[in-house]
Amino acid sequence: MTEYSEYLTFLSELHRELAHLIEITRQKIQALEKNDLDKLNACTRQEQASALALRGCELRRQKILTELSLADVPVREMANHCPPQYKAETEASVTQVLQDMQQLRDIQTPVRTLMEQELRDINRELERRGVMTDFDDSYQATPSRPAKMRTDIKA
Repeated sequence: MTEYSEYLTFLSELHRELAHLIEITRQKIQALEKNDLDKLNACTRQEQASALALRGCELRRQKILTELSLADVPVREMANHCPPQYKAETEASVTQVLQDMQQLRDIQTPVRTLMEQELRDINRELERRGVMTDFDDSYQATPSRPAKMRTDIKA
């Protein structure tokens, strides 16, 4: 049977992975600002690897919580469902992870905006040079996801 301490270890690993993704996103902003396509490409590859790692974290979280009979408990409510001796540590870890998730959401918005602007600038330059593009300037990324797709971390 899984011990609750394994869940706390998971939260610590999740914090490290989210912090890594936040740093990659910061580097991506710098690459965009400096028009450094090699760095941008490297950041994108690291981001993809991190996304896979986060998916692995989600699968691990589901397994741990199922074994603890807490499968339907969101992260933010874990302190109310943990053994008393782990309450303070759980509260601190959950707070850190939730802050990381918010910080990541906050930093990803400017990256998306910068990338869209750069693509528009490239399209305008190509048009100025007489090169036809298939770039649709009216495209707007939607924050929605397919109905069967779940978020990585249930907050």
